[in-house]
Amino acid sequence: PPPQPPIAVRQKHIIVTSNYPARSLGVGKLSSYVEATKKTAQGLIIVDGSDLTTFRLHSVKIYESMRSWLRGEGPNRANPRLEKKGMDEFLIQ
Repeated sequence: PPPQPPIAVRQKHIIVTSNYPARSLGVGKLSSYVEATKKTAQGLIIVDGSDLTTFRLHSVKIYESMRSWLRGEGPNRANPRLEKKGMDEFLIQ
């Protein structure tokens, strides 16, 4: 596969996440947006992540799919508890 370009996600004045190529440029979680813009000459792509509507929608869909899968069918199901810990984090107990 071709190498990934360095990508960072911005919310307000900070970088909230970045991929490994961006991290290799020194742009990581909680980096200053102003400092990150200096890396665009090195190929860094900064994406605006302020609108979380799409992420929230998919988070609900993933949660519902996991809950449905964990319920399973038949007498041998374990019936574990699924707890939502964040937008993209879940705990199965």
